[in-house]
Amino acid sequence: MKIDRREFLHRAPLLLGAGLAAAQRALAAPPAAPAPSRPRAPLVFQNAHLHNVERLEPLPSGEGFRLCRVPTQVWEKMNAMGKTRSFAAAGAELRFNLTGPEAKITLRYVENRGGKAQGWPVLAELYQGGFLMRCEEIREQWTTLVIKPRSNLAKLREESPPGNANAFDPSLVRLALPYMPETQILRLEGEITPPRADQLPRRTYLAYGSSITHGSYALRAGETYPAQVGRALGADVLNLGFGAAAYLEPEMADWIAVRPDWDFATLELGVNLLRPISTAEFARRVDRFLRPIVAVRPARPIFVIDIFTSGKDLEADPKRAEFRAVVRDAVAALKLSHVRHLDGRRLFTRTTGLCFDLLHPSSDGFNEISDRLAAEMTPVLRV
Repeated sequence: MKIDRREFLHRAPLLLGAGLAAAQRALAAPPAAPAPSRPRAPLVFQNAHLHNVERLEPLPSGEGFRLCRVPTQVWEKMNAMGKTRSFAAAGAELRFNLTGPEAKITLRYVENRGGKAQGWPVLAELYQGGFLMRCEEIREQWTTLVIKPRSNLAKLREESPPGNANAFDPSLVRLALPYMPETQILRLEGEITPPRADQLPRRTYLAYGSSITHGSYALRAGETYPAQVGRALGADVLNLGFGAAAYLEPEMADWIAVRPDWDFATLELGVNLLRPISTAEFARRVDRFLRPIVAVRPARPIFVIDIFTSGKDLEADPKRAEFRAVVRDAVAALKLSHVRHLDGRRLFTRTTGLCFDLLHPSSDGFNEISDRLAAEMTPVLRV
Protein backbone atom coordinates (compact mmCIF):
# COMPACT_ATOMS: atom_id res chain seq x y z
CA MET A 1 0.00 0.00 0.00
CA LYS A 2 1.28 3.49 -0.89
CA ILE A 3 -0.22 6.86 -0.05
CA ASP A 4 0.09 9.32 -2.94
CA ARG A 5 -1.11 12.84 -3.53
CA ARG A 6 -4.60 12.63 -5.00
CA GLU A 7 -4.12 15.81 -6.92
CA PHE A 8 -1.19 14.47 -8.90
CA LEU A 9 -2.91 11.17 -9.60
CA HIS A 10 -6.08 12.82 -10.84
CA ARG A 11 -4.76 15.84 -12.68
CA ALA A 12 -1.28 15.07 -13.97
CA PRO A 13 -2.26 13.16 -17.14
CA LEU A 14 -4.56 15.94 -18.30
CA LEU A 15 -2.13 18.69 -17.42
CA LEU A 16 0.76 16.92 -19.11
CA GLY A 17 -1.18 16.25 -22.27
CA ALA A 18 -2.29 19.84 -22.58
CA GLY A 19 1.09 21.26 -21.60
CA LEU A 20 3.19 19.16 -23.95
CA ALA A 21 0.80 19.59 -26.85
CA ALA A 22 1.07 23.35 -26.42
CA ALA A 23 4.86 23.35 -26.04
CA GLN A 24 5.71 24.71 -29.47
CA ARG A 25 3.01 27.38 -29.29
CA ALA A 26 4.24 28.48 -25.88
CA LEU A 27 7.85 28.61 -26.99
CA ALA A 28 6.94 30.79 -29.96
CA ALA A 29 4.63 33.16 -28.07
CA PRO A 30 5.86 36.16 -26.08
CA PRO A 31 6.07 35.43 -22.32
CA ALA A 32 3.05 36.31 -20.23
CA ALA A 33 3.23 37.97 -16.85
CA PRO A 34 3.81 35.32 -14.17
CA ALA A 35 0.89 34.43 -11.95
CA PRO A 36 1.45 33.54 -8.29
CA SER A 37 2.15 29.90 -7.60
CA ARG A 38 -0.74 27.85 -6.26
CA PRO A 39 -0.06 25.70 -3.21
CA ARG A 40 -1.09 22.09 -3.56
CA ALA A 41 -2.90 20.23 -0.83
CA PRO A 42 -0.02 19.28 1.50
CA LEU A 43 0.69 15.78 2.69
CA VAL A 44 -0.49 15.62 6.31
CA PHE A 45 1.00 13.31 8.93
CA GLN A 46 -0.72 13.27 12.31
CA ASN A 47 -1.74 16.93 11.95
CA ALA A 48 1.64 18.16 10.70
CA HIS A 49 2.47 19.11 7.12
CA LEU A 50 5.21 17.13 5.41
CA HIS A 51 6.91 19.68 3.17
CA ASN A 52 8.76 18.42 0.06
CA VAL A 53 7.40 14.91 0.64
CA GLU A 54 5.13 13.38 -2.00
CA ARG A 55 4.13 10.11 -0.39
CA LEU A 56 4.42 7.94 2.69
CA GLU A 57 5.33 4.29 2.24
CA PRO A 58 4.50 2.05 5.23
CA LEU A 59 7.39 -0.14 6.37
CA PRO A 60 6.87 -3.92 5.97
CA SER A 61 6.98 -4.30 9.75
CA GLY A 62 3.96 -2.01 10.08
CA GLU A 63 6.00 0.23 12.37
CA GLY A 64 6.76 3.55 10.74
CA PHE A 65 6.94 5.08 7.28
CA ARG A 66 9.45 5.90 4.56
CA LEU A 67 9.30 9.42 3.12
CA CYS A 68 9.58 9.79 -0.65
CA ARG A 69 10.09 13.08 -2.51
CA VAL A 70 8.60 11.96 -5.82
CA PRO A 71 5.25 10.38 -6.78
CA THR A 72 5.09 6.72 -7.70
CA GLN A 73 4.66 7.33 -11.43
CA VAL A 74 7.94 9.29 -11.56
CA TRP A 75 9.83 7.04 -9.13
CA GLU A 76 9.13 3.94 -11.21
CA LYS A 77 10.90 5.52 -14.22
CA MET A 78 13.97 6.75 -12.35
CA ASN A 79 17.40 5.15 -12.46
CA ALA A 80 18.33 2.80 -9.60
CA MET A 81 20.29 5.36 -7.60
CA GLY A 82 17.55 7.94 -8.14
CA LYS A 83 15.04 5.56 -6.59
CA THR A 84 17.27 5.30 -3.52
CA ARG A 85 17.96 9.02 -3.28
CA SER A 86 14.25 9.82 -3.55
CA PHE A 87 13.90 8.47 -0.02
CA ALA A 88 16.59 10.84 1.31
CA ALA A 89 14.76 13.78 2.86
CA ALA A 90 16.68 16.64 1.23
CA GLY A 91 14.65 19.80 1.82
CA ALA A 92 11.91 17.88 3.64
CA GLU A 93 10.35 19.35 6.78
CA LEU A 94 7.66 18.65 9.37
CA ARG A 95 5.68 21.83 10.02
CA PHE A 96 3.07 22.57 12.66
CA ASN A 97 1.82 25.00 15.30
CA LEU A 98 2.37 23.80 18.85
CA THR A 99 -0.80 24.39 20.90
CA GLY A 100 -0.05 22.16 23.89
CA PRO A 101 2.83 21.83 26.39
CA GLU A 102 5.04 19.76 24.08
CA ALA A 103 5.28 17.69 20.92
CA LYS A 104 7.26 14.48 20.45
CA ILE A 105 8.56 13.30 17.09
CA THR A 106 10.06 9.82 16.75
CA LEU A 107 12.47 9.30 13.84
CA ARG A 108 15.42 7.18 12.76
CA TYR A 109 17.77 6.93 9.81
CA VAL A 110 18.79 4.03 7.61
CA GLU A 111 22.45 4.08 6.62
CA ASN A 112 22.79 4.03 2.84
CA ARG A 113 25.54 6.57 2.28
CA GLY A 114 28.79 5.77 0.51
CA GLY A 115 31.68 4.46 2.55
CA LYS A 116 33.40 7.84 2.79
CA ALA A 117 30.37 9.42 4.48
CA GLN A 118 29.21 6.58 6.70
CA GLY A 119 29.49 7.37 10.37
CA TRP A 120 29.09 11.13 9.94
CA PRO A 121 26.55 12.64 12.36
CA VAL A 122 23.00 12.79 10.98
CA LEU A 123 21.46 16.09 12.03
CA ALA A 124 17.95 17.52 11.90
CA GLU A 125 17.42 21.25 12.44
CA LEU A 126 14.67 22.69 14.59
CA TYR A 127 13.38 26.14 13.59
CA GLN A 128 10.88 28.54 15.12
CA GLY A 129 9.73 30.25 11.93
CA GLY A 130 12.97 31.32 10.28
CA PHE A 131 15.00 31.24 13.52
CA LEU A 132 17.24 28.22 14.10
CA MET A 133 16.65 26.82 17.58
CA ARG A 134 19.05 23.87 17.66
CA CYS A 135 20.31 20.82 15.82
CA GLU A 136 19.20 17.35 16.87
CA GLU A 137 21.12 14.15 16.16
CA ILE A 138 19.09 11.34 14.58
CA ARG A 139 20.23 7.77 15.24
CA GLU A 140 19.75 4.38 13.61
CA GLN A 141 17.45 3.45 16.50
CA TRP A 142 14.13 5.24 16.91
CA THR A 143 14.96 8.67 18.34
CA THR A 144 12.34 10.86 20.07
CA LEU A 145 12.74 14.62 19.85
CA VAL A 146 10.86 16.74 22.39
CA ILE A 147 9.74 20.22 21.35
CA LYS A 148 8.36 22.73 23.83
CA PRO A 149 6.91 26.25 23.34
CA ARG A 150 9.47 29.05 23.19
CA SER A 151 9.46 31.48 26.07
CA ASN A 152 10.76 34.30 23.83
CA LEU A 153 8.14 33.93 21.10
CA ALA A 154 6.95 37.53 21.60
CA LYS A 155 10.49 38.78 21.01
CA LEU A 156 10.83 36.62 17.88
CA ARG A 157 7.62 38.18 16.56
CA GLU A 158 9.07 41.65 17.15
CA GLU A 159 12.10 40.74 15.04
CA SER A 160 9.81 39.53 12.21
CA PRO A 161 7.93 42.50 10.74
CA PRO A 162 4.19 41.82 10.51
CA GLY A 163 2.88 41.17 7.05
CA ASN A 164 6.30 40.12 5.70
CA ALA A 165 5.34 37.89 2.77
CA ASN A 166 8.92 36.64 2.43
CA ALA A 167 9.24 35.11 5.88
CA PHE A 168 8.04 32.22 7.99
CA ASP A 169 5.74 33.06 10.88
CA PRO A 170 7.76 32.75 14.12
CA SER A 171 4.89 30.75 15.65
CA LEU A 172 5.48 27.95 13.15
CA VAL A 173 7.59 24.98 14.25
CA ARG A 174 9.73 23.53 11.45
CA LEU A 175 11.81 20.40 11.78
CA ALA A 176 14.18 20.29 8.78
CA LEU A 177 15.10 16.65 8.22
CA PRO A 178 18.60 15.43 7.31
CA TYR A 179 19.34 15.67 3.59
CA MET A 180 20.93 12.21 3.75
CA PRO A 181 20.65 9.27 4.47
CA GLU A 182 17.07 7.99 4.43
CA THR A 183 14.93 9.26 7.29
CA GLN A 184 11.95 7.26 8.56
CA ILE A 185 9.18 8.47 10.86
CA LEU A 186 7.27 6.50 13.47
CA ARG A 187 4.90 8.94 15.16
CA LEU A 188 4.18 12.53 16.12
CA GLU A 189 2.51 13.12 19.50
CA GLY A 190 1.12 16.26 21.12
CA GLU A 191 -1.42 19.01 20.61
CA ILE A 192 -0.59 20.60 17.27
CA THR A 193 -2.36 22.23 14.34
CA PRO A 194 -1.28 22.40 10.69
CA PRO A 195 0.34 25.54 9.26
CA ARG A 196 -1.82 28.24 7.73
CA ALA A 197 -1.03 29.60 4.28
CA ASP A 198 -0.22 33.02 5.73
CA GLN A 199 2.54 31.50 7.87
CA LEU A 200 4.66 30.60 4.83
CA PRO A 201 6.66 32.70 2.34
CA ARG A 202 4.55 33.68 -0.65
CA ARG A 203 7.13 32.46 -3.19
CA THR A 204 8.64 29.01 -3.70
CA TYR A 205 11.98 28.09 -5.24
CA LEU A 206 12.46 24.67 -6.87
CA ALA A 207 15.98 23.27 -7.28
CA TYR A 208 16.73 20.20 -9.42
CA GLY A 209 20.17 18.68 -9.78
CA SER A 210 22.93 16.32 -8.71
CA SER A 211 24.50 15.57 -5.33
CA ILE A 212 25.68 19.18 -5.13
CA THR A 213 22.04 20.33 -5.21
CA HIS A 214 21.08 17.44 -2.93
CA GLY A 215 23.69 18.63 -0.41
CA SER A 216 26.38 15.95 -0.25
CA TYR A 217 29.09 16.75 2.31
CA ALA A 218 27.18 19.68 3.79
CA LEU A 219 27.37 19.62 7.55
CA ARG A 220 23.61 20.10 7.92
CA ALA A 221 20.48 20.59 5.83
CA GLY A 222 20.49 24.37 6.20
CA GLU A 223 23.97 24.61 4.66
CA THR A 224 22.97 23.27 1.23
CA TYR A 225 22.94 25.90 -1.49
CA PRO A 226 19.16 25.64 -2.18
CA ALA A 227 18.45 26.23 1.52
CA GLN A 228 20.81 29.20 1.67
CA VAL A 229 19.45 30.74 -1.54
CA GLY A 230 15.90 30.31 -0.23
CA ARG A 231 16.77 32.22 2.92
CA ALA A 232 18.55 34.95 0.97
CA LEU A 233 15.61 35.44 -1.40
CA GLY A 234 12.85 35.02 1.19
CA ALA A 235 11.39 31.93 -0.49
CA ASP A 236 10.23 28.49 0.49
CA VAL A 237 12.32 25.70 -1.07
CA LEU A 238 11.58 22.45 -2.91
CA ASN A 239 14.80 20.43 -3.16
CA LEU A 240 14.85 17.89 -5.99
CA GLY A 241 18.53 17.05 -5.80
CA PHE A 242 19.42 13.39 -6.37
CA GLY A 243 23.00 12.47 -5.55
CA ALA A 244 24.68 10.62 -8.46
CA ALA A 245 21.25 10.29 -10.08
CA ALA A 246 20.21 13.49 -11.91
CA TYR A 247 19.63 11.63 -15.19
CA LEU A 248 17.10 14.09 -16.67
CA GLU A 249 14.31 11.52 -17.00
CA PRO A 250 11.41 12.78 -19.15
CA GLU A 251 8.96 11.81 -16.40
CA MET A 252 10.84 14.05 -13.96
CA ALA A 253 10.68 16.98 -16.37
CA ASP A 254 6.98 16.46 -17.04
CA TRP A 255 6.20 16.34 -13.33
CA ILE A 256 8.21 19.50 -12.59
CA ALA A 257 6.41 21.19 -15.48
CA VAL A 258 2.88 20.56 -14.20
CA ARG A 259 3.57 21.30 -10.53
CA PRO A 260 1.69 24.52 -9.70
CA ASP A 261 3.63 25.25 -6.52
CA TRP A 262 6.89 26.90 -7.64
CA ASP A 263 7.65 30.43 -8.79
CA PHE A 264 11.23 30.13 -10.00
CA ALA A 265 13.70 27.30 -10.43
CA THR A 266 17.30 26.27 -10.90
CA LEU A 267 18.07 23.23 -13.03
CA GLU A 268 21.62 21.90 -12.55
CA LEU A 269 22.39 19.64 -15.50
CA GLY A 270 25.17 17.39 -16.59
CA VAL A 271 27.68 16.08 -14.10
CA ASN A 272 25.94 12.76 -13.35
CA LEU A 273 25.73 11.88 -17.05
CA LEU A 274 29.37 12.47 -18.01
CA ARG A 275 30.28 8.80 -17.73
CA PRO A 276 27.15 6.89 -18.81
CA ILE A 277 26.18 8.68 -22.05
CA SER A 278 27.62 10.43 -25.09
CA THR A 279 27.57 14.17 -25.72
CA ALA A 280 25.00 13.67 -28.47
CA GLU A 281 22.69 11.73 -26.16
CA PHE A 282 23.16 14.37 -23.48
CA ALA A 283 22.05 17.06 -25.93
CA ARG A 284 18.91 15.08 -26.70
CA ARG A 285 18.11 14.64 -23.01
CA VAL A 286 18.70 18.31 -22.19
CA ASP A 287 16.35 19.40 -24.97
CA ARG A 288 13.65 16.94 -23.87
CA PHE A 289 14.07 17.95 -20.21
CA LEU A 290 13.87 21.71 -20.73
CA ARG A 291 11.07 22.03 -23.27
CA PRO A 292 8.07 20.92 -21.18
CA ILE A 293 9.22 22.92 -18.14
CA VAL A 294 9.68 26.20 -20.01
CA ALA A 295 6.51 25.68 -22.10
CA VAL A 296 4.06 24.79 -19.35
CA ARG A 297 5.45 27.45 -17.00
CA PRO A 298 5.83 30.53 -19.25
CA ALA A 299 7.43 33.60 -17.70
CA ARG A 300 8.46 31.83 -14.49
CA PRO A 301 12.20 32.54 -14.16
CA ILE A 302 14.31 29.44 -14.79
CA PHE A 303 18.08 29.41 -14.29
CA VAL A 304 19.86 26.54 -16.04
CA ILE A 305 23.25 25.73 -14.49
CA ASP A 306 25.93 23.69 -16.21
CA ILE A 307 28.67 21.69 -14.46
CA PHE A 308 30.19 23.27 -11.35
CA THR A 309 33.94 23.63 -10.87
CA SER A 310 35.70 20.47 -9.71
CA GLY A 311 39.16 18.96 -9.61
CA LYS A 312 38.53 17.46 -13.04
CA ASP A 313 38.70 20.97 -14.50
CA LEU A 314 42.40 20.93 -13.68
CA GLU A 315 42.74 17.98 -16.07
CA ALA A 316 41.11 19.83 -19.01
CA ASP A 317 38.59 17.02 -19.60
CA PRO A 318 37.18 17.77 -23.11
CA LYS A 319 33.84 16.08 -22.39
CA ARG A 320 33.11 18.53 -19.59
CA ALA A 321 33.58 21.39 -22.02
CA GLU A 322 31.25 19.65 -24.49
CA PHE A 323 28.54 19.14 -21.86
CA ARG A 324 28.79 22.76 -20.75
CA ALA A 325 28.43 23.88 -24.37
CA VAL A 326 25.35 21.66 -24.77
CA VAL A 327 23.60 23.33 -21.82
CA ARG A 328 24.57 26.82 -22.97
CA ASP A 329 23.44 26.20 -26.54
CA ALA A 330 20.17 24.53 -25.49
CA VAL A 331 19.18 27.59 -23.48
CA ALA A 332 20.21 29.93 -26.30
CA ALA A 333 18.13 27.93 -28.78
CA LEU A 334 15.00 28.46 -26.70
CA LYS A 335 15.22 32.24 -27.17
CA LEU A 336 13.12 32.86 -24.07
CA SER A 337 13.78 35.83 -21.80
CA HIS A 338 12.65 33.98 -18.68
CA VAL A 339 15.19 31.15 -19.17
CA ARG A 340 18.82 31.97 -18.43
CA HIS A 341 22.03 29.97 -18.59
CA LEU A 342 24.48 30.21 -15.69
CA ASP A 343 28.06 28.96 -15.95
CA GLY A 344 28.79 26.67 -12.99
CA ARG A 345 32.42 27.78 -12.95
CA ARG A 346 31.35 31.39 -12.34
CA LEU A 347 29.13 30.33 -9.44
CA PHE A 348 31.83 28.15 -7.87
CA THR A 349 35.22 29.57 -8.72
CA ARG A 350 37.76 28.02 -6.35
CA THR A 351 38.97 24.42 -6.16
CA THR A 352 40.06 25.29 -2.62
CA GLY A 353 36.31 25.31 -1.83
CA LEU A 354 36.12 21.58 -2.58
CA CYS A 355 36.13 18.65 -0.19
CA PHE A 356 38.84 15.99 -0.29
CA ASP A 357 37.16 14.18 -3.20
CA LEU A 358 37.72 17.27 -5.38
CA LEU A 359 34.11 17.08 -6.53
CA HIS A 360 31.73 18.20 -3.77
CA PRO A 361 31.81 21.66 -2.18
CA SER A 362 32.93 22.16 1.39
CA SER A 363 31.15 24.61 3.68
CA ASP A 364 33.09 27.44 2.03
CA GLY A 365 32.12 26.11 -1.39
CA PHE A 366 28.42 25.96 -0.57
CA ASN A 367 28.61 29.50 0.78
CA GLU A 368 30.21 30.77 -2.43
CA ILE A 369 27.65 29.04 -4.66
CA SER A 370 24.80 30.42 -2.57
CA ASP A 371 26.11 33.99 -2.54
CA ARG A 372 26.87 34.10 -6.25
CA LEU A 373 23.66 32.35 -7.27
CA ALA A 374 21.48 34.63 -5.14
CA ALA A 375 23.26 37.65 -6.63
CA GLU A 376 22.50 36.40 -10.17
CA MET A 377 18.86 35.72 -9.35
CA THR A 378 18.05 38.85 -7.34
CA PRO A 379 17.76 41.41 -10.18
CA VAL A 380 15.70 38.97 -12.26
CA LEU A 381 13.32 38.22 -9.42
CA ARG A 382 13.23 41.85 -8.28
CA VAL A 383 13.77 40.82 -4.67
